[in-house]
Amino acid sequence: MPRITSLTASRRTGRVELELDGETWGSLPDSIVQARSLQEGQILDGTELEALGTEVALAEALSAALSCLAYRPRSRTELQRHLRRKGHAEGPAQTAIGRCEELGYINDRAFALSFVRDRIRFRPSGRRRLMSELRARGVGAADADAALDEAFGEFAVSEQDLLYQSAARRARTLQSIERSAARRRLFGYLLRRGFAGADVRLVVDELLPESERP
Repeated sequence: MPRITSLTASRRTGRVELELDGETWGSLPDSIVQARSLQEGQILDGTELEALGTEVALAEALSAALSCLAYRPRSRTELQRHLRRKGHAEGPAQTAIGRCEELGYINDRAFALSFVRDRIRFRPSGRRRLMSELRARGVGAADADAALDEAFGEFAVSEQDLLYQSAARRARTLQSIERSAARRRLFGYLLRRGFAGADVRLVVDELLPESERP
């Protein structure tokens, strides 16, 4: 059975390098060393070593999940994709995600609501575009739809309001170019923002009529 021959502080803060029988086993959090009372000369049987590996993998996945969530809110699917890209095994990753849910750090309904609020404030878009973006982030249709209804209600705005706000802001940046080109650009921009074509055409005609007003 392997014996711990060295426990040395890692260059990474809060971590310890573990050697078994003179060979590097890997790096693990100091908290696990303390909790398991690991010390040089200690013998670890196969069951203990497997449990140690599982615990370290979970700690790594949880640390990566919390770091990701500290940067900005994520949906459950986004966090799952992030951990997969970072190379964390499925089991530890799912356990870490479950722990984040228990702590209230992941909630797809709350994530969706926060996402739509930000879009309304800073990047007005049509419901179709917003729904598509939420679904692409793994938010279920029911949660996405509820978040859209709630956010639009909070801001007391309609999709038409957002269309006009977005169009007016963009039209101001197009005043210096040829009218037909400006109309095409505005039309395309608003379509990409997810607004309906018929509504977009009416707004473009109002803000940038084909014949410039005297």
